[in-house]
Amino acid sequence: MDKPFLTIDEQIELLKSRGVEPNNDTYRLLLCEGYYSLINGYKDPFLDSEKTKLASDDRYKEGTTFEDIYRLFKFDRELRSVTFHYLTKIEVMIRTICCYTFCENHQKENAYLDINNFSEAKDYMPGEQYFISDFSKFQSKLNFIIQGKTKFNFAEHYRNKYDNVPLWVIANAMTFGNVEHLYDLMKPNEQNKACSRIIRTIGKEHSSEKLMSRQDLRKYLNNLVKIRNICAHDERLYCASVYGRNQSRYIDIMDMAIELLSEEDVNEFALKLAEIIITYSEENKIIQSTLYDNGLIQFASRWIRQQGDKS
Repeated sequence: MDKPFLTIDEQIELLKSRGVEPNNDTYRLLLCEGYYSLINGYKDPFLDSEKTKLASDDRYKEGTTFEDIYRLFKFDRELRSVTFHYLTKIEVMIRTICCYTFCENHQKENAYLDINNFSEAKDYMPGEQYFISDFSKFQSKLNFIIQGKTKFNFAEHYRNKYDNVPLWVIANAMTFGNVEHLYDLMKPNEQNKACSRIIRTIGKEHSSEKLMSRQDLRKYLNNLVKIRNICAHDERLYCASVYGRNQSRYIDIMDMAIELLSEEDVNEFALKLAEIIITYSEENKIIQSTLYDNGLIQFASRWIRQQGDKS
């Protein structure tokens, strides 16, 4: 059965009939953000499961207000903003290092179009059976950029002027997903070199912890690309799960991100996350419980405790 169009006033009446108390900003916020994104996206922790089951329709826990749901919505927006900022720093660093490492080892014109400059199928980490098709898809993406079919016209300008577009120019139009595919396709020794360069760049070459392997970086990239896309597309983040070989929660993937940040960035990022988590979990037991169930309260407590130990 199709959902009928409802005016903002009708949406507010619907919420009231289901047990949500509106406030003076409800009309404006529903008009600005949209019922689907705001209510449908963040209602779940506030629903009364028993009443909802009996009514075959949404019924909210006693005392639920529109402000409660909007508070969780605002928290998630701030979480996306901070997360996206630091994932962008990681993306740029890995893109630069991977392209530099490839170009250093393959300096002929259009070397990135030659399959012989990439991994052998038997060494391809996603699986030997996927190598040819994945290489073809990657080449299609590069050709799309070279032909000037993206919003970036510098590649077409470079091609017209020099009759060649180096990979380090193409890199500026590559998505994080493109970078992940480039890394996957690189020769194992070049992947190892890229990993070493990343470790040195973020200042962790003297760390007592195990150095990052090429398999580690592949796992990190596979998860971080998905989280980055959730942030970029304004999707719900706090309870996001990423499916690969194993299911990973948002907060588990942030521990992967921390492995790819300098100590200075780690401290900034972790403390910003902790501050947001603690601020929004105060004064609302349902939000606090929800964030705890998704591991965010524990993350915040851990980083606050670590900072206390340092001082």
